[in-house]
Amino acid sequence: FVDSVEILTINDNTARMAAVSARQIHVADQVDPKLVAMIENAPGVRILRSPGKGFYCFLAHCNTAPFDSNDLRMALKLAIDRQEILDKVLGGYGTIGNDYPVNAAYALAPDDIEQRVYDPEQAAFYYERSGHEGPIVLRVADAAFPGAIDAAQLYSARAAAAGITIQVQREPDDGYWTDVWNVQPFSASYWGGRPTQNSRYMTNFVSTAEWNDTRFFNPQFDQIIANARAELDTDKRKALYRDAAMIVRDEGGLILPVFNDYLDAYTDDVRGLVPDISNGTSGGYAASRVWFDS
Repeated sequence: FVDSVEILTINDNTARMAAVSARQIHVADQVDPKLVAMIENAPGVRILRSPGKGFYCFLAHCNTAPFDSNDLRMALKLAIDRQEILDKVLGGYGTIGNDYPVNAAYALAPDDIEQRVYDPEQAAFYYERSGHEGPIVLRVADAAFPGAIDAAQLYSARAAAAGITIQVQREPDDGYWTDVWNVQPFSASYWGGRPTQNSRYMTNFVSTAEWNDTRFFNPQFDQIIANARAELDTDKRKALYRDAAMIVRDEGGLILPVFNDYLDAYTDDVRGLVPDISNGTSGGYAASRVWFDS
């Protein structure tokens, strides 16, 4: 294995990819899907694609007007074209989401919940029922996730067909995670995976979660998660987690269009960089897993 590791922060996507393409660095994470073809054409550089538990999303604070209306939240969930975002923003490197933070990479994941699809007519119905009028400001930055600006603009365009005006406000990358995420009531974000469904929901969905970034406070949901954690019968536990997913899907402020594949670029002299469903850069273990081809 390697004797030492130096970790650099290169926030600009193009600069980060240029560095690995020029072999100035050995591994680069969070490859923008639009740059995959360019990187693969660079001599001596490869792409590691790792399907996993991470997702790209938009977050609405359930306790802040106008998002305290579940009708409005439902309208926003029906006004997004998930397939379009997967195809055009992720280049197909991912899978469709369904507004709850669990996919098939998790044990006991629900497998029978109807897939939510883009439906401008139903979105318009819920939007009118919400009584809201005027633009809805969606704050986003490149730092939120690769292609976040493009995803927000596609979202805005499709929502317009339902009579919903989403005003995309681009924010600076610097300070996004302190000044916008978990502060502003409607923003873009991403989450990496967690080892279990319990830890996924405990991180940012139960009422007491420090990172409750949708301001979702639901005592029934909290109790279901507690019950699932204590349940030893596998079938009963799976049923409880399905109930939890349905509550988040139908009542929460999470708008989850896609689960992203993790895309890392690396030079071809690096060995041991293997896919890991938990996160990018080999589940965050690249530093301890890799060695150089001698």
